[in-house]
Amino acid sequence: MTGAGAGGGSSPAEDAGAAPKRAPQDSPHRELRAVIGFLTGAASLAAATLVYMGWAYTDAYLGHFYLRALDLEFGFLEYALRGLTLFTPNLVTVAVLVILLLAALARRSALRSLLPRKARDFETRMVERSGLRRNADRVARVSGVLLTVGGLVLLIWLADRIPGRSHEKTYAVLALLGLGPLVLTWSIRGTPAGRIAFTMALVTASVCLLWAASLHANATGISSANRMIAKLPWSPSVSIYSVDQLALKDDSVNRVDLRHGRYRYRYDGLRLLMIRGGRYYLLPVVSRDDWAKGGGRVIVITDDDEVRVEILPGYRPP
Repeated sequence: MTGAGAGGGSSPAEDAGAAPKRAPQDSPHRELRAVIGFLTGAASLAAATLVYMGWAYTDAYLGHFYLRALDLEFGFLEYALRGLTLFTPNLVTVAVLVILLLAALARRSALRSLLPRKARDFETRMVERSGLRRNADRVARVSGVLLTVGGLVLLIWLADRIPGRSHEKTYAVLALLGLGPLVLTWSIRGTPAGRIAFTMALVTASVCLLWAASLHANATGISSANRMIAKLPWSPSVSIYSVDQLALKDDSVNRVDLRHGRYRYRYDGLRLLMIRGGRYYLLPVVSRDDWAKGGGRVIVITDDDEVRVEILPGYRPP
């Protein structure tokens, strides 16, 4: 009987005292969560970029008319919608492809597990035969140094030596300065010091992205303002009905004395810039050259009991 007890395995007490075995972690789920976290961070950066681009565009556009976006109290949603309009279909396609490529590079092991076994074996043989795995870190570090140094050289040496196309030069510098540190620190991001360096590289890349986005939005805002001034004769016109005379003295404004009715005077000839907070921002019809020389101005009218504003179609050439 004692032999049966000795050979019968562990006792219930021993089983109760043994530490419970941990279930192996679900690696695919962990990788999926990591990919989702990466995409969430990228989406957050994209949303911040949209808001910043919308503000830069609006401020550049209104700045041409002596106004400031912050003074008009636009909301974040309005800025984001304005920023969204700056993206052409080609630019959206490129941005999506870049985000997906970065996600694939960051979590290529998870994506590799989805391939058939023969494809994984073939990829392993090709990498080992080419020696890419042994030299990948070295190539990444050299490429990162070259990209960063190239960006600094363009920033310091080419900034004032190539006439014109300043935005294109700045875009090239920002692309090199943003991409170089990322490539340089990619291979060491798993070490404690590498995590800090890679985080700083991400911050640098984000700053370069926002800088480039603001340049694009600023240039687009100024271009839109110039187009607005060029098409003033065909923009929606405004008629102002007033109980008393208004101090609107401009060659493009025509005052009509109605003589009867509550509103005695009507002012025609102004063009609508925008409506914001119960105020009408109006422009006289001037040429782009006259506006550039300081001949333009913005007239702000509040719609109240003493003033009535009507918006009419602009002049259409035959």
